[in-house]
Amino acid sequence: MVCVEVQNKSYFLEMDLGSKFQLVLDKHILSKLNKKISETLSGRDFRGHSYETKGYSIPLIKMGNISFTDVLVKEENDDFVKNTTCWVDPNTSHLPSNRIGSIGRALLERRNLLLDFYNSTVFISNDVKKLHVDGYNLEEFDRCSFEMGRTGIIVVANTDMGKIRLSLDTGATTSCIRPSFLPNLISEKKKCGLPCVTTSKFEIGGTDFGNVDLCFLDITPELSEIDGILGMNFLDNHVVYIDYENKVLYVKKAVKKSK
Repeated sequence: MVCVEVQNKSYFLEMDLGSKFQLVLDKHILSKLNKKISETLSGRDFRGHSYETKGYSIPLIKMGNISFTDVLVKEENDDFVKNTTCWVDPNTSHLPSNRIGSIGRALLERRNLLLDFYNSTVFISNDVKKLHVDGYNLEEFDRCSFEMGRTGIIVVANTDMGKIRLSLDTGATTSCIRPSFLPNLISEKKKCGLPCVTTSKFEIGGTDFGNVDLCFLDITPELSEIDGILGMNFLDNHVVYIDYENKVLYVKKAVKKSK
């Protein structure tokens, strides 16, 4: 969740690199904003369901000291939230939902991103020297190239099961793989309510990052360019710098930073 200022009010929104939209807001938030009606926005979820929702334009939002102008906002679709929620943490299910919207890759990919969720830190910066001063020396990171596809960033990982193509998605609680990728494997292990396997090898760009849990998730065959999703169970424990211009991903094991 990142703090986004919209018309002099601050909201904590999900940072969702799996979303193709610029901004998604709950209808109750939208009703309070000065906005212009825009085109109807359409999209699909990972299951292949289609949605059409109202679209609006607002002049400005801010994230830290970065401003985004002429932002296209999609009204949150309740059916989308319901259909893409695979699991609810039983320890928090009694609490009211704190999801009021998200900021997506259509805005975030305009500049390079450093994601250090382990230390609750996000940088929007193309200035490598400034990142070094702030304690992130990219020369100490492992690096690999990535592709941009319909789902956003796609990385290739070498695993116990062979090479898999994963869509990087900060909106996914855990990493997943299609059951059809391992059609003969039956797993008794579960994570987030889904059958799960653990690969002891997870190699990106020549570096093995060790054990990673992969849950079985039915992903629409229409997204044939990916085998699964690289989610927050990996991103929570690794610092990732995304160089969109050169399509290079920098990855390093996260460590606790002193305050």
